[in-house]
Amino acid sequence: MKNRTVKKIVLIALSVLMFFLTGEARADDKKPLEPDANIRHAVDFDHEFDTYTPLKDHYNFYFTYKTVHPWWDAVALGMEDAQR
Repeated sequence: MKNRTVKKIVLIALSVLMFFLTGEARADDKKPLEPDANIRHAVDFDHEFDTYTPLKDHYNFYFTYKTVHPWWDAVALGMEDAQR
């Protein structure tokens, strides 16, 4: 019985220690993120969608999902609408 109590206390102490060691850094330790020039170039583009011409006349899209959720139904409806 005494051995189980000691194990429980050690387990609780380790859990508390892990909680504090994996916490967020202090606010003064955080540095603001500065975007890289390559990243800026990746998202900087002209929004001219009318000039797009597909490479082929016909595309096949296959959509498979493993869960049943209303969000996936909305996705499927959007894909059918885009196909039309």
